[in-house]
Amino acid sequence: MESETENQKIEKEIAMNKPKVLELVLRIIVYLIAQVSMNKLDRFADLLLDFIENTVQKSDTKIDDRILLPLCELIRETFKIADND
Repeated sequence: MESETENQKIEKEIAMNKPKVLELVLRIIVYLIAQVSMNKLDRFADLLLDFIENTVQKSDTKIDDRILLPLCELIRETFKIADND
């Protein structure tokens, strides 16, 4: 029988401790989210919505204008995200 490689050993260890690993990853994600200021999140959301709105407006089709633009507006209103073009 061949000996396990280092990667195989690590994969086995992770598999055996999967709940602990997942809990650790979730805790790290929650911590990182808590460290990001709301101002930065609002600015990121504004940039993302601006990108979507601009892309939709530049497209040749009009069906996306009727669906996505009102959806973007609803998201802005619901989460109070200012349109800072």
